[in-house]
Amino acid sequence: MYLETSESTGRISSRTEPLEGLYVIWITGASCDGCTMAMLGAADPGIEDILLGGMPDTPRVTLVHPVLALESGEAYRAQLERASCGELGPFILVLEGSVLDESLAGEGSFSQLGMQGEQPLTTAAWISWVSGSAARCSFSHVRRFE
Repeated sequence: MYLETSESTGRISSRTEPLEGLYVIWITGASCDGCTMAMLGAADPGIEDILLGGMPDTPRVTLVHPVLALESGEAYRAQLERASCGELGPFILVLEGSVLDESLAGEGSFSQLGMQGEQPLTTAAWISWVSGSAARCSFSHVRRFE
């Protein structure tokens, strides 16, 4: 059994033909990098086996990660924009760390991934935008701090 993306919903389900490619979009929240470290330490399979296509019956995986991907800065943000508009996919969204309550930040922000004019683009906003187009979401150790 393989995975397929529904054209109407963008969600992944089972199918009989292999999926050609899959993006893993990784957004890091506050105070955590344990999942990244666990992924890097995995051995059977290792992340390099997955990314280099070394696993049979597994789609080609493109990792969009703020530290490990080839794209960084504006190129990383462009990938997030493409994902939030439904132009990148199918993809799985991984959130690592905490999402801070930006309503408590006053006129500033606690965490941001870029700016739009004078306004910060917060991590929480990106999660909201990107998760709407994701085939699956994986949230690890997510807490709300008030």
